[in-house]
Amino acid sequence: MAKRGNRTKRSRSTGGPRRAPTGSAKPAGGNDLAAATAHHRAGRLNEAGALYVEILNADPDNADALHGFGMLHLQVGRAAEAVELIGEALQHRSADPSRLVDFGSALLAAGRLQEAAETYRQALESNPANHAARLSLGNALHELGLPEEAMRCYSEVLEMAPGHIGALTNLGLMQQKLGDHAAARATIGEALKRAPRNPELQFNAGTVLQAQGRVDEAEAAYKAAITLAPGMASAYVNLGTTCLEAERYADAVSAYQRAIDVEPRIAMAHANLAAAYHRLGDYPAAAAANEHAVALEPENIVALTNLGQTLQEDDRPDDAVEVYKRVLTIAPGDVSALANMAIALQEAGRRKEAARIYDFRALVRLRTIDVPKGYDDLRAFNTALRDYILGHPTLIWDRPAKSTTLGSQTLELLTGDHPVVPALRQVLQGAVEDFVAHCAARQGSTYRGIVPESWRLASWAVVLKSGGHQSPHTHPAGFASGVYYLSLPGAVGRDDGGKAGCLRFGPSNMDIVGNRSQGGFLSELAVPAEGLMVLFPSYFWHHTIPFKSDEYRICIAFDAVPN
Repeated sequence: MAKRGNRTKRSRSTGGPRRAPTGSAKPAGGNDLAAATAHHRAGRLNEAGALYVEILNADPDNADALHGFGMLHLQVGRAAEAVELIGEALQHRSADPSRLVDFGSALLAAGRLQEAAETYRQALESNPANHAARLSLGNALHELGLPEEAMRCYSEVLEMAPGHIGALTNLGLMQQKLGDHAAARATIGEALKRAPRNPELQFNAGTVLQAQGRVDEAEAAYKAAITLAPGMASAYVNLGTTCLEAERYADAVSAYQRAIDVEPRIAMAHANLAAAYHRLGDYPAAAAANEHAVALEPENIVALTNLGQTLQEDDRPDDAVEVYKRVLTIAPGDVSALANMAIALQEAGRRKEAARIYDFRALVRLRTIDVPKGYDDLRAFNTALRDYILGHPTLIWDRPAKSTTLGSQTLELLTGDHPVVPALRQVLQGAVEDFVAHCAARQGSTYRGIVPESWRLASWAVVLKSGGHQSPHTHPAGFASGVYYLSLPGAVGRDDGGKAGCLRFGPSNMDIVGNRSQGGFLSELAVPAEGLMVLFPSYFWHHTIPFKSDEYRICIAFDAVPN
């Protein structure tokens, strides 16, 4: 079943607003405003809100009260009203750069990203040294799908204010997102040295470590966050996810249940609790947890996907298909929904509908790459790649929470200063661009409508030894995926009737419903060859077939990830 942890927590300047109700005017002076501000700063929001209302009833144009009342509503999640009130306050006092930052934060919270970025830039024109404005501009650029520009903002803050915790934290998170794992750990580590008792920072350290497969270290970071802030429900959620990845399902249940005890209305905690119960084989408890998640958040795609899988296991594939369709109306192109719907349709005997999603002949593209500039032939390029991969510092055998058995994987390959990296990036970029163009030309294709406007590459190596293979999986982060073969044993594509070491599309990793085999389901076999690249939609279930050899099977996998 699907599982997700909470997102990382970026440092940002935030605030909130709401329009005061009409009523009989009552004189209100500076003492009332001072009292409202004192209540607000002390966290007594009800008392502060009542005073702001009194002030605004008496003086609707009071810029300080409008701003304060707006910030209060931003704090409680009423971003649209925050935009209205803080914006109105700025009409009366537009020269204050700090209030521009607050207005930008309200716009950002309301999802008005481009306007937020422009507001932060306006604040920086008034005061280029405004750290909060530059930090928040970085956050807006990140939300706009511009991670490199976001990183530049965070770096500029650090140039002006070395050791700025918010900038260090956000820079580290962006480095992790872009695959510079060593730099991410170093940056977050520097922030932790400066603020070791910051629970949010410990939480973010956990997300970085967890994404790098350093599960034990991630678990320690989440526990440190919980020690510092016992009420941080998100830390319990992510702690549960590390336990789930380590196959400690009972511990995962305990962590998710603790998150729910702290904050009962976190839908993701209920959805992930369902996944943990499912792994334990407690299907009634899993169903109940899922029902809670959907009741709290009817458009929670993790809970809905889990529900679809539960329906499949209950031999109700048609009902599962309807749930997956619902997910796709919320999140068009969702990888898990498309992948599982293709299987559910076949379970329901609706093979023609499944074939429109699993259009293997049209959407699995095989190509032999051209020789990159700087290399005499493909053999030279592949030798350079092999040396780079086998010497890569992140190459770990049987990396936890991955689909690889008797093999190893690296983390991101497209970072660092190794001379083969630019050529590899150029090869992958060109291949994805051609694949996207091919798919865009296919009228009526299910896949055609889910190609994003902008995307970035993520790439890693997979090294398999004798008996090694990858179990059925999809690539949830991407929209297009692929693999490039650079070093293959002679057994691949020769032994086991020509299937050994091959890539097979089709069957999933889901439990077989009613003991029915997926052997008759739609499938396609791709036979590897050195220099061959295979591209396909990220939602295609795929796995590799074991082989026997004393030589390594080495390939590079990659995703095109929406920004």
